Amino acid sequence: MAFKDLLSWYKKNQRQLPFRQTTSPYKIWVAEIMLQQTQVVTMLPYYERFIHKFTTIEALAKVSFEEVLPYVTGLGYYRRFRLMHQAAQVIFNHYGGQFPNTYQDVRALPGIGEYTAGAIMSTAFKQPYSALDGNVMRVLTRLFMIDDDIRKNTTIKRLNELNQSLIDHKEPDIYTHAMMELGATICKPVSPKCDICPLQDMCQSYEHHIQTSFPYKSKATSKKHVKYMTCIIYNDQKQYVLKKETQALFEGMYLFLQVESESVVYTTEWLLEQGIEVEHLEFITQIKHVFTHQIWEMEVHAFKLLNLNDQQFFLATVDHPMFNMMPKAHSKLNQFLK
Repeated sequence: MAFKDLLSWYKKNQRQLPFRQTTSPYKIWVAEIMLQQTQVVTMLPYYERFIHKFTTIEALAKVSFEEVLPYVTGLGYYRRFRLMHQAAQVIFNHYGGQFPNTYQDVRALPGIGEYTAGAIMSTAFKQPYSALDGNVMRVLTRLFMIDDDIRKNTTIKRLNELNQSLIDHKEPDIYTHAMMELGATICKPVSPKCDICPLQDMCQSYEHHIQTSFPYKSKATSKKHVKYMTCIIYNDQKQYVLKKETQALFEGMYLFLQVESESVVYTTEWLLEQGIEVEHLEFITQIKHVFTHQIWEMEVHAFKLLNLNDQQFFLATVDHPMFNMMPKAHSKLNQFLK
């Protein structure tokens, strides 16, 4: 059977990744959260530092999110880590620090969707639950020439059910790892290595020489462009004005102040309304930062701080830990600090 060949191929050819050499649901969970929208080569050093610092769920649950942030800053999509921290607290408070071992309980944790729950159940608990990520979707659509739009929930549901029907019940962990590994290393989006694929004999798209036509993905909606004036505000002691973000995108992180504006006069007046009196010094640079759904176009200006009347803002020198808790969009501005 072809899928038996897949399992044999994986056992011989798998990459030696630390989160695959463990059955700890905690370590697998941390890895899966970090791998969301992030490549393995990028996440590995973060993963190793994180696990070394927070060795158990209890260790993670008992610290504040501010203490967690420096260990994930740079990976982006920070809401996933806030939810992971909340989930650790739920596990500690309601499960005695032991990771729940039923799909329903795992799925109910903050920040854990169908894919992550399936990955944890199949690889940590060896239960046959589908773990459908982008790699697996690509493999399945090519194997069975499924040309439905993978942006649609109906297509994802169909592929999830198909993946569920194919899981090896004796070795669900190996099946899950193997499908992901096949998509990551062999069945690549561009230039798939079909000549060494263990599923070549059953691949319908390979038979018809149309592998790269799959999966079909409709065009994404255009990203929203937002133009900001980003303010590098500092006093004579080289202390910079920072704001602790409360909005979901960067909640708990620190940012320079910015406002949707292209006018220094408007920005200065807006800052005064916030309780910050400044003197404009100079234009510094223009920077573009691309997120998943929007693009920031930041016109960066330096301002001298004259007076600060609002305690919601912070003054910090560049060696303060706050500067290690910035989203990449703003940490890249640190090179311009005096």
